Amino acid sequence: MDGLIDLTPMIVVILSVVITALTTRGIQMLRDRMDQEQQEMLRAWVHIAVYAAEKLYGAGRGAEKLAYAKKLLEEQGFTLDVDTLEAMVNAEIQEMLTRV
Repeated sequence: MDGLIDLTPMIVVILSVVITALTTRGIQMLRDRMDQEQQEMLRAWVHIAVYAAEKLYGAGRGAEKLAYAKKLLEEQGFTLDVDTLEAMVNAEIQEMLTRV
């Protein structure tokens, strides 16, 4: 057994690297999926908030409807800056108008 080389440490290192790479990729895929799901959930709640505000306040009263939509989204755990919220709400309103 004098002429044999012990490959165990090298195999352990190679397996560690492979496992680390796979774990890192798996975590990244999970984060990406969660981000997509969160974005889809946010879009759905913006849709709900716009329709609810329109139903509640009627035509006009944009500032009140925006405040209502923001409050509703915050209650669902979404915190957005006003510019992002306005952009999303305005996009939803445009979509709503094209459906009519």
